[in-house]
Amino acid sequence: ALLVAAAGFGAAYFIQGKGWLYHAMPLVGCLSLALASLLAEIEDAPRSLRLLGPALLALPLAEAAQEQRAEALPSPELLRSVAGLPPGTTVGFIATEPALAWSVTLQRHLRYPSRYYGYWMIRAILKNERQQHPDPKLEQLRSTVVRQTVEDYECTPPRRIIVARPSPYGSTKGDFDILPFFAADPQFTAMLSHYRAVSRGETLEIYDLMKPFDRPPASTCRRGT
Repeated sequence: ALLVAAAGFGAAYFIQGKGWLYHAMPLVGCLSLALASLLAEIEDAPRSLRLLGPALLALPLAEAAQEQRAEALPSPELLRSVAGLPPGTTVGFIATEPALAWSVTLQRHLRYPSRYYGYWMIRAILKNERQQHPDPKLEQLRSTVVRQTVEDYECTPPRRIIVARPSPYGSTKGDFDILPFFAADPQFTAMLSHYRAVSRGETLEIYDLMKPFDRPPASTCRRGT
């Protein structure tokens, strides 16, 4: 039963084609349980299996430990970008990587104004625009994402906006600049005019609020988190 379940989870992992390691956890879990059950049921297991089995069972634990030691976020640059902000400060993040915000907002009790935990959908929107027959629903999603972001930021103005940007010291293959996606919209540009870029590091650009917003009626606003 565990092998059948593992086969199903393995098929799902490769069909999704996302490449995120945590999506393989059900596959690894079922295979590990199947191997442990096999070792427990065999009275006189071959020596090779007695040696190989525990080694295979230890691999997921070793991988988890390695991932914790080499955790990419929060990076030193990200920690510097929120240093000195007191708890309760509203901070906006514009990035495709959701963990950029997750890795510091909860831990430092910062407020998060946007309804989007990460703009992972933007790469799909831009890819759709390059197609010969673009999907109109994805085209509509572009304007929806920008409009809702502007609404959220105007309702709960971040004291600081942190934007993931490519390195200014030289382009790296695979770099993606998210800011032009938003800056192409006049409403976003008008909203960002209340801010001033105060620094740009290896991967992050920081904008601080300089001009207060005219607050819209409270009944139309979300509270943020």
